[in-house]
Formats: sequence, C-alpha cells, structure tokens
Amino acid sequence: MIGVIINKDFMLSKPIDIALIGIVGYYFLVGFAEELLCRGYIYNVIEGDKLKIIIPALSFASYHFISPEFNIPIFIILFIYGIIFAYIYKMIRNLWPLIIFHLIWDIGAKYTGYYSNPLIDLLCLGAIVIILKCIIEFKKNNNRLTKIIV
Repeated sequence: MIGVIINKDFMLSKPIDIALIGIVGYYFLVGFAEELLCRGYIYNVIEGDKLKIIIPALSFASYHFISPEFNIPIFIILFIYGIIFAYIYKMIRNLWPLIIFHLIWDIGAKYTGYYSNPLIDLLCLGAIVIILKCIIEFKKNNNRLTKIIV
C-alpha cells in the first residue's frame, strides 16, 4: 500500500492500494485502445452517416467476443452502447470523454458483477442515455447562442 502526502498539509485518509493503480492503468489502456480503434479510426474511414454509426458499434460489440462472460444479451447491450458512443463522438468529435467513461465503466464492471446482473446493464445504459440527452440539449442551446451572437 502507498499513501500520498502533498505539501505536508494534505494526506489521503486511506492509503491507495498499489493494485488499484495497476487496475486503473490497465483499464485506461483498454478503453483508450477500444475507443481509438472504434471511434477514432473505424468511424473516420467509413463513408456514409448511418454506416459511421453502425460499423464502429458492431466492431465494438464484436471485439468483446474474447471475454469469457460474453453472450448474446451482452452483445446486444454493447452494440447499443457502441451506437450511443458513436453518436456522441459524432456530436463532440473528442475521444477523451468516451475514454474516461469507458475507464469508469470497465472498473465498475470489474467490481459490480456487471456481466452477471442485468439491472446494472440497464442502469449503465440509462446513465448513457441521460448523458446523450444532456449533450444534445447543450448542442442545441450552444447553436441558439451562436445565432444570437452572430
């Protein structure tokens, strides 16, 4: 275990387990690689608006075939996530929010029994839909503000 002291005035109340640092690093790399491949590369080489959403989502869901917990319901849920992530990427054109969400999602999956509890799947999907709705509203308001200013 390690602890952190900054400027001799601040100390974490609980030490950080070194394994947690490794887990966060590992899942960061996994999320970074998947988002870079699916949204950063595949999305940008595909022609056609609908295909730009569907093909990265399909590749994202298919990539998870290697997981021992993989099954058809998980494939469908991951495909839906992939569609939503591709749509979010289309709107914001930035991978970092998706990478960070992917990191949090993977860590949550590790510690919550994500693959064995469909309620967790639905809660995560609901959270992503809410995030997507917020982004859409932000874009609408931002566009209105831009028109008013110009």
